[in-house]
Amino acid sequence: MRTYLINRLAVPLSVGLTCACLSLPANVNAAKPDGGGTDNSMIVSYIMDIGDGLDPDDSAWNNTPASQFNLKHLDAQDTACGYADGYEERLLQVKGVHDGTYIYFRFEWDDPNESVEVDDTNKYADGIALQIPLGAEGNRNTTIQMGSQNNPVNILFWRADLAQPQNIVAGGIGTVHPTEAAPLGDDPDEPPPPPSQNIVHYQNWDEGEGRWTVIMGRPMVAVTAATQVQFTPGSSYGAVFGNWEGSDFERNGHKAISGWINMDLE
Repeated sequence: MRTYLINRLAVPLSVGLTCACLSLPANVNAAKPDGGGTDNSMIVSYIMDIGDGLDPDDSAWNNTPASQFNLKHLDAQDTACGYADGYEERLLQVKGVHDGTYIYFRFEWDDPNESVEVDDTNKYADGIALQIPLGAEGNRNTTIQMGSQNNPVNILFWRADLAQPQNIVAGGIGTVHPTEAAPLGDDPDEPPPPPSQNIVHYQNWDEGEGRWTVIMGRPMVAVTAATQVQFTPGSSYGAVFGNWEGSDFERNGHKAISGWINMDLE
């Protein structure tokens, strides 16, 4: 069993990950699926006293429901990425909690192989991503293909080889950028704005069970509303999940995905 606990420290974005996106064939987007799995919605529970959201044994995780989503490989997607036609489903379990200040998402899925290295030939790392449209309460008036110019999306992206997950914004395929902090003010005595790469995380691959547990957390208040989702209690958001299994040579557009799901914050 290998466990990694990452403190609340900002590190630079790894530019090499900008190609690891939630891009899909146009015919998938046109259908605008409603989840395509065991569930098509999830609740992010309000827990007033979260001891440590990055601790998988924290009692807060026992007091929130788990949602199950079938993530799928699509024939058209594999063909477009240059792979043999295939169809695969994998089950992703997701939980969410917040205390009004911080929000945490917990992902669990079966993976018999821990893939934590990347090279230029045949090594690819495991990954998970959460995509939420920007704008009024994360509306779904955008494409599942990483949003559009007029309706961009915010993506929380974890990859097993990274020191820290990436907080990125996209306005269509090929437009992935790191979220940016607010500009500095004119007052030299004014404190600098908070870092935009503000995702903290925990990751553990259980060798005995062959299962990943990944927790990502960030402040609910967006650093800049133009590039980060503002999480508001009582609001509902559209979301999409993506998952990469490195041992199956998954990277970039070759991955398993959900459709749109509803995410409701208590």
